Amino acid sequence: MICPATCCSHDNMTTNPPLRRSTPNRPPLPIIWILASMLCAVGYQPVHATDGSSSRALLEQAKQLEQDQQYPAAIEIYRTLLRQDPENDDIRAALARLLSWQGSHAEATSLYREVIRRHPTDLDVRTALARVLSWQTDRKEAQQLYEAILQEDPRHVDALQGLGDLLFWEERAVDAL
Repeated sequence: MICPATCCSHDNMTTNPPLRRSTPNRPPLPIIWILASMLCAVGYQPVHATDGSSSRALLEQAKQLEQDQQYPAAIEIYRTLLRQDPENDDIRAALARLLSWQGSHAEATSLYREVIRRHPTDLDVRTALARVLSWQTDRKEAQQLYEAILQEDPRHVDALQGLGDLLFWEERAVDAL
């Protein structure tokens, strides 16, 4: 190695080791430099970001299964997602919807009530709860829910339909119309 004059004196080489300087072909700290380059290139990704992408993939899979009417498989995925993210009320409502279609009315009712506790103004979830209650023949509470929803939004289509169905089932066809 040729030592520049500013680095060291050749007379002192045995007592003072030469200073190491980085050269253009060799980065000063290769590991740090590589890691820094990677972070700059792809950005910082927290550890749970992988979980987020896998959760998104699971959610898409559940939606596809639901679309394909493979409800039991979709229900299991929604349950898994809800265990991973117990505060996610969109998943809770989706699970409740599928459970209600599969006849698990009590569990669906419970899930819808949890969502309503946190989102009391969500008319769609309240309507879904009323629908399940009417299927359970708890028609008095269902009717009260439908009427409360229609007081807030007289044109809420699902609530109008639900109340009409409920009144028809109770043999009140004139009121249903």
